[in-house]
Amino acid sequence: MRVLFLNEINKYDSIGIELLSALLKEKGHWTRVCLIPDLIENTTITLKFLKLFFGLFSLDDDKYIEYLLSFNPDVICFSAVTSYMPRAKKLAAVLRKKDPSVTLVCGGPHPTISTEETVISGYFDYVCKGEGEILLPKLIGALEEDDKSPRINGVYYSRNGEVVGEGIGDIVEDLDVLPFPDKVDVIKDYPFFERVYMVNSMRSCAYSCTYCGSPHFRKEYSKFGKKVYRRKSPLALINELKYAKKRYPKIKTVGFVDDTLTMGKEWINEFAELYEKHIKIPFFGCTNPILLKDEDLIIKLKKAGLIYIEIGIQALDEKFRMETVKRPDSDKDIFECAQLLQKHNIYIQANHIFGLDKRDYSDHDFLKRTVDYYLKLRPNRTHCFELEYLPGAEIVQNDINNGYFSNSEYKKILNGEKSVAYNFGGSIEDVKIFIPYITLLEMRPFLPEIIIRFLMNNKLCFWFVKKIPISYLVLARMLNTIIHPRDVEGKPHYRKYIDGMFHIRKIKKT
Repeated sequence: MRVLFLNEINKYDSIGIELLSALLKEKGHWTRVCLIPDLIENTTITLKFLKLFFGLFSLDDDKYIEYLLSFNPDVICFSAVTSYMPRAKKLAAVLRKKDPSVTLVCGGPHPTISTEETVISGYFDYVCKGEGEILLPKLIGALEEDDKSPRINGVYYSRNGEVVGEGIGDIVEDLDVLPFPDKVDVIKDYPFFERVYMVNSMRSCAYSCTYCGSPHFRKEYSKFGKKVYRRKSPLALINELKYAKKRYPKIKTVGFVDDTLTMGKEWINEFAELYEKHIKIPFFGCTNPILLKDEDLIIKLKKAGLIYIEIGIQALDEKFRMETVKRPDSDKDIFECAQLLQKHNIYIQANHIFGLDKRDYSDHDFLKRTVDYYLKLRPNRTHCFELEYLPGAEIVQNDINNGYFSNSEYKKILNGEKSVAYNFGGSIEDVKIFIPYITLLEMRPFLPEIIIRFLMNNKLCFWFVKKIPISYLVLARMLNTIIHPRDVEGKPHYRKYIDGMFHIRKIKKT
């Protein structure tokens, strides 16, 4: 079978389909991984000024689908997070018109939670619930045998107006046995991704933050007696990276997409020792402050190559953060972690989600205290998100019960009809008075603390701050990456525009 994988252009989300591509190749199938070059209208950021260069940064859907069909695929697999569903459906509709003989499959986080809704939508022939390493090869094998109604755990479809399917995708309990991801296609289309090798060592997360979809993913598997939280051994992870160094010789940085890279002292100590010995490439990752307060561990990680770390804070008020949002980190944990990282000159990105605490929508004094908190913490960069309601996240029902969000709005999200970028959107329609405070925090790498405070407290200056379009803050990120070389995690965010422009030009010539 000829199988094509399709995903939005994102440095993180392609890892899963790269792994599935490798698995299918082991089974003798032809595969191709494609990242959609939506550079003007994508789910990460919309920059209206790029429309001035429409010919360089835009590609007609019909033309792109013709490009995909030039590979003569039998099956096209979409990997979809919630914010990507509207785009996936639009492309699926074009594919249906262009070549109805191609089988369309949809999997990923959104279909796993909103399985029936995705089936009923009618855009896809098959919907995959759960992890795909076992179920997808079985589905492709069944299609190869012309079995149009397979009975496979986690595979759902519509027959005679009824949703058919049961269970959830069987999991590979030992992640060490999986093949290395097949990154050749992504690097061919976007050469910069050879320089930043993205990897993950774990599935799911051990925490239960109320805004996150991961706890509900765990619950879905627990219904079937499965524990989805697993991790590769340090040795298996190092073996993948040793292979990557040989296969992709231009690697300059390794990026870990684990939610909590430093989870488990024994694991992370063994990893640091092996990484320093065998890999010796600068790396970055993400963790909780409570998991990175050991100075000896920080020294060991820096020696191994850690140069950049994201720490999740997400909410200002400590009690609200720990009890309502269910984050494990106290203010003491956060400041201890930050001070140790600063002491050892490791670049810190602190993450904050506006909209978790509803005071963000009405209380300017509260918002000023939020800015003050990060001025005192002194991370190298504060990355501000806006709350996005995700299917199954605990906060959804809490906010529906409290009148912040309606069942009808949630129904649209379940149906994949309504969602926006996690970075620059959110799902709440209220007047967003916190937007200028995001602007101030994103400007911190360029302006002294005294200037930030002046802009915040002077009415005229603050009025001008409010006029800055929030979407243009990505330009601040680009500038920060240029000015501060240690901001290595940011480079793929803008290099994808450069590589994507050349990729679009290449497609137009075909």
